[in-house]
Amino acid sequence: MTGAVAQWIRVSKRKPCPICGKGDWCGVSADGEVAHCMRVESSRQTSAGGWIHRIADGKPRTHTNAREQARAPNQTADFQELMTRYQMYTAPGDVRRLAAGLGVTADSLRRLDVAWAGPRRAWAFPMRDTEGQVIGIRLRNEDGAKWAVPGSRQGLFMPDGAIGDQCDCVMVCEGPTDTAAMLDLDYYAIGRPSCRGNEDELVELLFRRDVVILADRDQPKQRPDGSTWRPGQEGAEHLARRLHNKARSVKVVKPLTGKDARAWKQAGATRQIVDAVINNACFWRPQSG
Repeated sequence: MTGAVAQWIRVSKRKPCPICGKGDWCGVSADGEVAHCMRVESSRQTSAGGWIHRIADGKPRTHTNAREQARAPNQTADFQELMTRYQMYTAPGDVRRLAAGLGVTADSLRRLDVAWAGPRRAWAFPMRDTEGQVIGIRLRNEDGAKWAVPGSRQGLFMPDGAIGDQCDCVMVCEGPTDTAAMLDLDYYAIGRPSCRGNEDELVELLFRRDVVILADRDQPKQRPDGSTWRPGQEGAEHLARRLHNKARSVKVVKPLTGKDARAWKQAGATRQIVDAVINNACFWRPQSG
């Protein structure tokens, strides 16, 4: 295809941009051979902003996509390099829209280094080891479905890349969006990938620190034998037991309203309200008997 494109067809959520995977701002030529992407750079920049990409057989020729598809799931990926690439192609307005949809601030999402993973059409949340190195990437699409980049190891969601020595009090949340909600309230918060995830790493990181574990307020789930359990609350208790006599102090609290930290904040929780709940909670001690 040569010369000016006669007509651009705007992308949509149903038919997203074949280059960045987003459903707005970009366009595709009427014959489907060229994409005008507003996020991913190429050698052909337009005067109106954005870049021109040629599409072969309906598939974009992007080195990022090709490298990711060629990597076998059992190979070790350079997740830090992958996150850097995703962040290069993430527009500030995209993060603000994600923040608005989640009910958190864009600043907190940026502290967690959230980026748009265009080839995977999902948001990327880096997971880190105790040294702050990216060892995996959690993905979340626009519908809220979650999975991980193949080869990822479970890690922690840590603001600003690593825990600081000056952080004497740490709030432990479940998942990155709950972590962002508590960062919004000016707590130093880190997130674990699941209600039982990365306990060994947390024990190492939280040694001699004051710890508040914010447990999800789960509905009871039923076991095959008919007994019930609450994964979030039992996971919080299990971590508290692991931290006992290692952390300086441990408290376990639950949201007053809503299922989790983000829902609590959306329901109106403030720093003063959460502080009151924490101050009224007892320090965790193992139950006798």
